Amino acid sequence: MTAPSLEAQELAAQRALAAEARLLRDRQVGRRSTVTGFPETKHLAAASQRALAVDPARAAYFAEAYLAGHLRRAVAAHDDAVAATSVQLQGVPPLPVESLRSALATEPNRARREALSAKADVDVVSLRDVSRAVVDATREALATLDPSLVSALGLGDASAEVVAVLDATQSLWEELDPWALRARELDPTRASWADREHAVMAPAVTRAVPPPTWSDLGARVFERLGLGDALRRVVSELRPATVTGTGVYAVVSEPGARAMLLGRPTVAGRGAGEVMGAVARCAAGVIEGVGTHGQVRGKDRALDGAFDALGRRLLLEPVFVTREAGVGADRERVLLEALHAELRRTRWDAAMALFAASALRREPGMAERFTELCVRAVGAAPSPAWAAAVVARAAGHGGVWGARWAAATRGALYEAVMSASLREAHDEDWFRNPSAGETLAGRLREARALGVELDATAAGEALRARCAGWMDAARRG
Repeated sequence: MTAPSLEAQELAAQRALAAEARLLRDRQVGRRSTVTGFPETKHLAAASQRALAVDPARAAYFAEAYLAGHLRRAVAAHDDAVAATSVQLQGVPPLPVESLRSALATEPNRARREALSAKADVDVVSLRDVSRAVVDATREALATLDPSLVSALGLGDASAEVVAVLDATQSLWEELDPWALRARELDPTRASWADREHAVMAPAVTRAVPPPTWSDLGARVFERLGLGDALRRVVSELRPATVTGTGVYAVVSEPGARAMLLGRPTVAGRGAGEVMGAVARCAAGVIEGVGTHGQVRGKDRALDGAFDALGRRLLLEPVFVTREAGVGADRERVLLEALHAELRRTRWDAAMALFAASALRREPGMAERFTELCVRAVGAAPSPAWAAAVVARAAGHGGVWGARWAAATRGALYEAVMSASLREAHDEDWFRNPSAGETLAGRLREARALGVELDATAAGEALRARCAGWMDAARRG
């Protein structure tokens, strides 16, 4: 019997990913997840292996669709359980458990923060079984895929990249994190997990760069670079961050009528950079000329992470902050707060990449490992009860987490290399130079075709140099 053609397999994969998109849209509007009508995807595991030698991009696309189908029931049950779980304290409206970090960042009362954190640690235990079901299903699926595809999907071993990120940012983190804690009137030697979540709130950024401007700031770069056509497919919507978890989010519609929710960054702490990163990631996914829909989806998710980092890190560039965001007298503090938020995001992603990969390999001592990595990366750790939920998030919907932990970490390193080439060709303010657009699109096309080639050691040195440059610029104000 003749195997279906690669074109026929791609149509099957597209139907599966469209079904996954429906699950995401159901969750967006608060409907219960349903897997009715989800096409069978078992055959796509073998199809990905057959396609690997002749078309690696298409092979990764098949693998992405196979993973979505294999996880569909476990992920739907997990999403429903998360949506139904809330943290309840006397005299406080119920808080969706997925909004805890937003609540800790915005809650000014330390005693209430600690109470919320402690209660959430208890309530998240109810999600352990559904989270573990996602993890188990992911392990089963990955065991059938070629290791190169597992890596391309952002679920492979990222230990070299994690070490490079943590080493490159360590000295600056040790300097900036105590400053950020003291600025929030917290003792760096006694700060709890809830305190450190609150410390990432960036009041100077939020005052100087109002939330309604965030998506426009991210989009303006692509317009100026002559890549505005991509933005016609990107729809951004901003809502005030609240403890009820409405949050701030960006929705992108890709070719193939797929729509996906790209995270829920909040006004507090990581908000401005994360919205700008989401816009950049969305736009990169739909820039004309970077390949077919099948090549864009699934081919080396490090590109998702790289463009997310590219958008976030614009807030670390003094010229951008002054001329585009209009920041005046408080520029030094804005740059320092944005740099602290970026370092925390990058280090957290790296630690969780290493933890998720270890958990998916069934390594022992995961509770201790979770705590150890969190403390190393950001100075404190939540309860180990959150560990299974972290891995489930890493493995869940391919669209909702546009850059998985490992992909975000590789992308954070690749961005340092990519932006260095942009600065070399178009000066420090490349983001204001229309001719830089084709350079950026060209790098994207090349990476889509060949994958992200990354020497972790060299990329770590590039990131270290960028960190030093950002800090020097912030000190100059």
